[in-house]
Amino acid sequence: MFTLINCIGLTASLTSFLLILSYIQYEISYDDFIKDKEDVYRINLVRNATGQKASAIGPPMGPALENDFSEVEATVRLRHANSVLVQIEEEEFYENQVFYVDSSFFDVFSFPLSKGNPDKVLSEKNSVVISEKLAQKYFGDKDPIGQFITLENDLLLKITGVLDTPPSPSHLDLAMLISFQSFEVPFGYPVTLETWGWTSFPTYVKLQDNSTAEAFNAKFDGFITKYMGEDAAKAIGMELQPVSDIHLHSQDISERDGTAQKGDITTVYVLLAVAVLILILAIFNFTNLSTMVSLKRIKEVGVRKALGAEKKAVFWQYSIESFLIAMASMSSALIVVFLANEPLSNFLGLPLLIESYFVQYWPLILGLTLIIGFFGGAYSSMKLANFTPIKALGNAEINQNNFFSVKTLLVGLQFFITIALIIGSLVINSQMGYLQEKELGFEQENVLSIQMNGQLLTEKYALTKEVFLKNEYVNNVTSSGEMFDGNNGSVPLVSRENQEERFRINLFSANHDFAKTLGLDILEGRDFSDQYANDSTGYILNEQAIEMLGWNQEEAIGKELILNDVWPGEVIGVVKDFNYASLHENVGPIILFIPRTHVDRIYIKTKDADQKAIISSLKADWQSLHPNLPFDYTFLSSHLDAMYGNDRVFSFLVYVFSIIAIILSCMGLYAAVAYSIDARIKEIGIRKILGASVAQISLILTKRFLLLILVAAILAIPITTIFMQDWLDNFAYRIDIEPIHYILGGLITLIVTGLTLLYRTLKAANSNPVSSLRSE
Repeated sequence: MFTLINCIGLTASLTSFLLILSYIQYEISYDDFIKDKEDVYRINLVRNATGQKASAIGPPMGPALENDFSEVEATVRLRHANSVLVQIEEEEFYENQVFYVDSSFFDVFSFPLSKGNPDKVLSEKNSVVISEKLAQKYFGDKDPIGQFITLENDLLLKITGVLDTPPSPSHLDLAMLISFQSFEVPFGYPVTLETWGWTSFPTYVKLQDNSTAEAFNAKFDGFITKYMGEDAAKAIGMELQPVSDIHLHSQDISERDGTAQKGDITTVYVLLAVAVLILILAIFNFTNLSTMVSLKRIKEVGVRKALGAEKKAVFWQYSIESFLIAMASMSSALIVVFLANEPLSNFLGLPLLIESYFVQYWPLILGLTLIIGFFGGAYSSMKLANFTPIKALGNAEINQNNFFSVKTLLVGLQFFITIALIIGSLVINSQMGYLQEKELGFEQENVLSIQMNGQLLTEKYALTKEVFLKNEYVNNVTSSGEMFDGNNGSVPLVSRENQEERFRINLFSANHDFAKTLGLDILEGRDFSDQYANDSTGYILNEQAIEMLGWNQEEAIGKELILNDVWPGEVIGVVKDFNYASLHENVGPIILFIPRTHVDRIYIKTKDADQKAIISSLKADWQSLHPNLPFDYTFLSSHLDAMYGNDRVFSFLVYVFSIIAIILSCMGLYAAVAYSIDARIKEIGIRKILGASVAQISLILTKRFLLLILVAAILAIPITTIFMQDWLDNFAYRIDIEPIHYILGGLITLIVTGLTLLYRTLKAANSNPVSSLRSE
């Protein structure tokens, strides 16, 4: 029975360990496919006054860098295009993974192509490269090369290449690349491609082999001074970020839309710690259970030694048995992991690529198996091999009275690991619950967002709003270009009365009735309204913006501002701070304005009714208005929920593997208790004959383990607190670690341990003392 428990426990441990490592390997493999990736960097903009960083710079900067510095081998500019209407013959689709890129894109990023020449696919104006997925979606089995697609009812593009799936994930979430020569400044933007302050273009640089990022960073001040002036050089700076660091080391960097969801290196470290702890638990359990089994075989060892077996032969026999169990468990774990690959990838929303990882790292897996087999079996094999025939055949008892014995230390470490994981999972679950329940400052339930081509929305917005407002399920309608996900631009802001003091403020495009539709709390003034003609130049500020400007809320109404140096307007309202970005980020100063440009989202506040009926009714209205446009919608609550996908995955993994750790600890504890009881079986019999009660015997057998829990908890609490505080620091809005987390962690451990101890100790305490003392 113990051998079966040993195999099951070790298989479960190794399965957990390998699954966690697969997830970690996926996270750290971002952009690994890029050739010479150590020479490829993203140029980040730094605002010197605040230290804020952004992942985009002005459009002239990349070409100027390549022209001015011989260290630069190549640069590439990207410009993301959101909600792009794509037409193929009679069919129309909205696409979001669309980028305008320089023809040097494939010189910097070695994305593989299944069709097309990387040196030529983007060299001509109006050329486009699409993904395999889009090629199949648009053309089925037809060859897409040479086919044409139309963007925004205006731009005719020729397909010149097809992207293949890269061998590892990328921080760039792209499906369509359009030649940069095809890019035109969007309607209403008061800028050109020669505007250095238009910081909306992620730009990447590939340095020559003999160049370093540190040396190149030192040249940015002079570069900015040369092209933008000394004042600009004092206000902003630039720095290179290695492309391999972007996914896991960009928590303090404002990303442009179009990038994959950020990872977090702290998450990787915590999960790696969990994986190592589970592996340690596996080895401890293996050692404990192997020792328990060996205790049952002492007489076998005595007989073999009496017949002439040497110590070395006994050691290797039981060591080989240990290796075989380890190999069988690892084989079983690999089978489970391979079977779990597809369902787990689907659940996590990540292609874990487990097969390729294990093909790559099979020597490490083999080495791990041998290490587990050695350490798991070495202790019990050495103890068995050291028994003399007389001791073994005499059924000598093993001394268990030393609190600092190896067995006690192993069990204590198991308790330490278990308590740490339980406390950590409780803190993580509390934080995730807090994120789900926190008031964001706006209404997200029953709010529908419909995607629409910007020019068409501008032209037909009034009619569309009028029709939707007549729908029985609709309360309010407005429009915006934002999705409350932090992908807001920022521009300069000055007050008309003090134009010497310049500020930087985040933009949030809105329209009439925006605050009413989204439930923003208006503290002073009013919402945008079609009853006021001047609202097209009106501004609404949040509390942070008022504080930045040094005003109070009452005096702000009616004050004049100049936005982006070219848009004068008057403050008409002040709203309570709302979370326009992820809760990982603090709320900053933001200005709501009716944009001079096209926006691409209609927001509809619906009644609390059946969602299917609502969607069906709205779709009918939409098709009556726009029969040729896709009805592409999302619920705002679902969109916001998706922003915390990585956090939920992390929470799920820690929670599940904490449960597994508890089970493993119970298995090890059961083995340790059984080992202790079997070694003290005659002592128990004598105590019962001398009148000891069941309760007294149970206390004698369990008090050591209860003391171990106390010691383990004292050690686990500060160490777990350090790790969890570090993880919580990634959130601008977070819980505090409370005493209840520690109390619950200890209680859960105590209850589970108590139940484990109860069965085995009561069985021993109630046993017949005559049987215990009978000579064998």
